[in-house]
Amino acid sequence: MPMFILDSGAFSAWTVGKSIDLDHYMAFIKAHIEHIDYYVNLDVIPGAFGRTPDASEVERSAEQGWANMLRMEEEGLKPIPVFHMGEQFKWLRRMVEHGCLYIGISPANDRPTSSKRIWLDRVFNEITDKEGWPLVKTHAFGVTAIDLLIRYPWFSADSTTWIMLGARGSILLPVWENGKWNFDRKPRTLYLSEPFGEGRVLKRGMERGAWRDIPAQREQVLRWVEEAGSNLALAESSYLERSRIDCYFFQCFEREHKDRPFKRTKQHLFEDV
Repeated sequence: MPMFILDSGAFSAWTVGKSIDLDHYMAFIKAHIEHIDYYVNLDVIPGAFGRTPDASEVERSAEQGWANMLRMEEEGLKPIPVFHMGEQFKWLRRMVEHGCLYIGISPANDRPTSSKRIWLDRVFNEITDKEGWPLVKTHAFGVTAIDLLIRYPWFSADSTTWIMLGARGSILLPVWENGKWNFDRKPRTLYLSEPFGEGRVLKRGMERGAWRDIPAQREQVLRWVEEAGSNLALAESSYLERSRIDCYFFQCFEREHKDRPFKRTKQHLFEDV
């Protein structure tokens, strides 16, 4: 069943140097509460867009975000708090100890996937039991890397990947293995049409139509597109159709990865507070 999560828009506002009024945000939630399943705390982003904040700015923003959450709770609301990459882990522990049952996890969007993976391993070591089952629900903010979605037991996630790939002329093709689609492996990005910006240079191996001359690959593409309720001609001509196919990919992905534990990693020798 579809679920609607309302975000505060704090990050988007921060990128353009604006702020969100907490009272207005709470009033909006109360006015539309019957249409909202969950809503996110008004978190505070440190520093200014385009500049790396120092440790004191990060700590101050975490404190302000926590104060906002307590204020929302005083108004009878139960927002989803957000733990940001770069904050001390004491804030994540505080959320759990406070009784928060649904926590947003926000990796830094300017960090490589390898760095995000190290940080997320620490996060999920904190919020899973010895068998790797989550102790709280988690929402992934801006997690676009498929391998990160596979690795952790997210309850929900948001990303524009499904629609941006379609706009750029491509779809996600899952791995066909042993007579079925394998959603435990990273899918292939398959280019069907020119991306926005004619003449754009694509990475090697991503040329449009490179798969057409390989019968086995062509068969897989046709099988997947038809299973998604479409056809190749329509997928080639419509970015909306490609986006719909990618949406179908994530629906299948969600079904395959529901209720899975995290393979816990070794604890770090030096933990911050």
